[in-house]
Formats: sequence, structure tokens, C-alpha cells
Amino acid sequence: MFKKKGSKNWWIKIRHRGKIIEKSTETSNKELAKKIEAKVRVDIIEEKYFNVRKSKNLTIAELLDLYDQKHSAIKKKPQVRKNENFLIKRFRELLGKEKAKNLFPSRIEEYMVQRRNEGKRSIKPNGEVRRTGGISDVTLHHELSLVKHAYYLAIKWGILKHNPFDSVTLPKGDKQRTRYLSIEESIIVVKESPDWLRPMIIFGLDTGLRLTNICELNWNQIDFFSKTIHIEKTKNKAGVCIPMTERVLQTLKDLRKDDSFPIDWVFGKKYKRDQVSKAFKRVCRRVQLDDVTFHTLRHSFCSHLAINGANLNDIASIAGHKDLRSARRYSHLNNDRKREVIKGLEAGRQI
Repeated sequence: MFKKKGSKNWWIKIRHRGKIIEKSTETSNKELAKKIEAKVRVDIIEEKYFNVRKSKNLTIAELLDLYDQKHSAIKKKPQVRKNENFLIKRFRELLGKEKAKNLFPSRIEEYMVQRRNEGKRSIKPNGEVRRTGGISDVTLHHELSLVKHAYYLAIKWGILKHNPFDSVTLPKGDKQRTRYLSIEESIIVVKESPDWLRPMIIFGLDTGLRLTNICELNWNQIDFFSKTIHIEKTKNKAGVCIPMTERVLQTLKDLRKDDSFPIDWVFGKKYKRDQVSKAFKRVCRRVQLDDVTFHTLRHSFCSHLAINGANLNDIASIAGHKDLRSARRYSHLNNDRKREVIKGLEAGRQI
């Protein structure tokens, strides 16, 4: 934004498709000029990326595309954006062709029933076809909340006038429920994993690191002298320092001895999240463990800390939680441990 010589008004200059768009904002007020510039940029972006029809013809699929390009692509990390698109894939498949303005609360209710009743089909090694229930209420909540936000922004952008989700109660689900692996289940998963995956599973169980941090772990983050692992930036944009267990230390020594491993990446290369996640799920299906993802290993780490007497501050600090709210889901496990201690006290008394 600039002022031309002899002009009291602010001008804007924007490059678009190899062309330069230069125009006056027709105001000398800088704050107003900034808003006008922002509006011009939005108009240009919509023309370039979205080819948005008039709101009366806008489909739900087009609305979701608009949300992805105009919001997620700008404000969210690539992996988060990818996860969002996967999350609403089924919504797009079932309702994408419908007009956005014609999505009524009753149709959303029907969609929720349909998603809950959709069975997941899998084939066991013996050839038996296995079906499980539909998606959880927690997943459905995240899915619909994302679409609801897309409608909210569309109203803000002046594309739509009403948000049908305002009249719908979204499922909440049991957000505090935390699936974790028992010691016995952990042993089975480690034992049945392929050689390349086993070290990463051990790290998940014994450090509580998120999958992204494990996939990108390099030797510069390993301190053998202090037996700690340093992660400069986690999901919460904060660093964390995690002491090694003896099993993690031995795993690192074994990896270091393997001359075939490049010097940069601890696990040989920078793995993709999907590759590791899918391989882990295959292992869990093979050993018949339900409702388990790679992130379950992080929950297992925190849960066993609580079971063994760690307080919430300790868990939050070691796991890299931004505040205690995330760690509170493990408080009931900590309380179970306290009850065992009290029972031991009572058993030792001479009455």
C-alpha cells in the first residue's frame, strides 16, 4: 500500500497471474484502506482458486473446497489440512452434490444416524469377514464441527445467510475416555511388529512422543551423556526434554550400531506418518486389539506414569501438555494408585 505523489489517498498494488493490479482505495484513512485492500485480495483469490458460483447454486462440495483453500490452506499446517480433508471425506461423498443453502437440520440428523450405522468391514488372516460398529460420537463430533465452521465462515464471507447446524445438537462423545495398552498388550504389540517398526513403537510406549516427532527424530536430538531426548518444537509449539528408559537407550545403541542407517534420522529415514500409522494398525488387527491407533501409545505412556504414582504436573511436563487439562484425563488412574497405597497403609496397621 502506498501513496502516489500529489495524491492524498492510499493506493494498492497486487500481482495476480503475472499481471499487476493497481488501484486507488479512494480514501486517505489508512485503516479503512487496509480493509479495502483485504477485500480486493479476497475477491482475487476467490476468482483464482474457487470459481465460486452465486450462493444459490453453491454445492456443499464447493463450500468445503472454499473452506479448504480460503481458510485451512492459509491458517493450518499441511498435515492438519490433510487430516481435515480425510475427516470430511464421507460427508462430501454423501452430501457434496446437494446445494449448500438446502442443507436442513433434519438432513444433518439423518446423516448422523447413517454414519453411526455404517459398519466397518475387515478380513481376518483366516479369511473370516469381521464387521464392527460405525464411527464413534467423538469422530462424528469432529467431522460435523468442521462442516459447521465452514458454514459459519461462508456466512461471514457473505456467501450464505443461514447455518443449519445452529439448530442441531452435535454428539459430544466420551472425550475423557482414554484407551491405553496394558503391559501384556504392549509386549504382544512389540513382539509382533516388523523389525523396522518395532523401535518406533518402543519410543511411543516409553517416551510418549507424538507420531510426527518420532518420524522426524534425528540424532542431534539424542543426548547419550544425559540420557535424554530433546524435542525443540512439539504440537503445542513448545520444547520438551524426556529422560530415556533403559529400553529406549538400548534401542538407540542398537540403531547406532547399524552402519546401514544414515547419520541424520534415528530410524533410518524420515518416515511418513501414514506409512507408520497404517503398519501399526495392521499389527493391531493381527493380534486382535480393537480401538487402537499409534496415538494410543502416547496415552499408554501417560497412563502408566499415572498408575505408577506420577502426579498431573509430572505427566504434563514429561508429555509436553500445554496445560493440566490434557493430563487430567489420567487423574482417575493416579487415584487408583493412591487407593492402593492407602490399602497398603491399612494392611500394615496393627489394630
